[in-house]
Amino acid sequence: MDLWLQITVAVALILIMLSMGLELGIDDFRRVWSIPRPALVGLASQLLLLPCLGFAFARFSGLPPELAVGVVIITACPGGAPSNIFTYIAGANVALSVTLTAVSSMITIVTIPLWVNLGLEIFLGEHEELHLPALQTSARLLVITIIPVTIGMAVRARFGVQVEPWRPRIKRVMTVLFFLAATVIVRQQWDVLKRDFVVAAGSALSLVLIALAVAFVVARLSRLDRRDAFTISVEVGLQNGALATLIVVNLLERGELLIFPGAYAVLAMLPVALWTLLYRARSTISSAGT
Repeated sequence: MDLWLQITVAVALILIMLSMGLELGIDDFRRVWSIPRPALVGLASQLLLLPCLGFAFARFSGLPPELAVGVVIITACPGGAPSNIFTYIAGANVALSVTLTAVSSMITIVTIPLWVNLGLEIFLGEHEELHLPALQTSARLLVITIIPVTIGMAVRARFGVQVEPWRPRIKRVMTVLFFLAATVIVRQQWDVLKRDFVVAAGSALSLVLIALAVAFVVARLSRLDRRDAFTISVEVGLQNGALATLIVVNLLERGELLIFPGAYAVLAMLPVALWTLLYRARSTISSAGT
């Protein structure tokens, strides 16, 4: 991997995480305790159910080893800002969505190296050059994710009044930055990505649809209402593609592992957008009938 590409991805993710911190406050974390059951079901689905689903999908879908590892990397990541946006558009539980994103982002600092190392061993064998040191990886993820989020929260807490008018603009700029960074990565790694992109695209769409459905059913079986079940399903169905890219580009430095995360980053929002529209339509019909 080119050094400039690694730096570009790292800087872009740091800025995105910093902007996410501007959307968070201490109250977001207190909600974990004020609404314990939805939060606990959501965290269990995000941190345990999804990675296990990812391993099962990678194993039984017949994907090539590089794509299978890509599935593991994606499902090991937490949700990202897009899941919060879709939850807001749907009129679901935004507070729960933000809480799950923030808490899972912190916990996955520890769990990502464990899941990814396991995936590398199962699907690619024990190749020393692909080893992902847990402590070193956690330290890098801490610097690139949690610290920027914490700084963003501190800035909002200290300069909330001054920052408030700028938050929508910053969010738009970060969205553009994410897509610019993704474009640079795709262009740089196109020869690698195009190799199995069609297979990866179909698998990425299938994985998102399965994750949405399984998470929604699990939440409903846990006696949560449809609003919270939808929120959890989106949080589980739409992962942080920027973080997955960082893991591949900056930590593993293996371009061939970008194929599935690349396809996922391009296509994952499509089924989530459809699911959001269906939920909104049903909610509108239900409201009209009451």
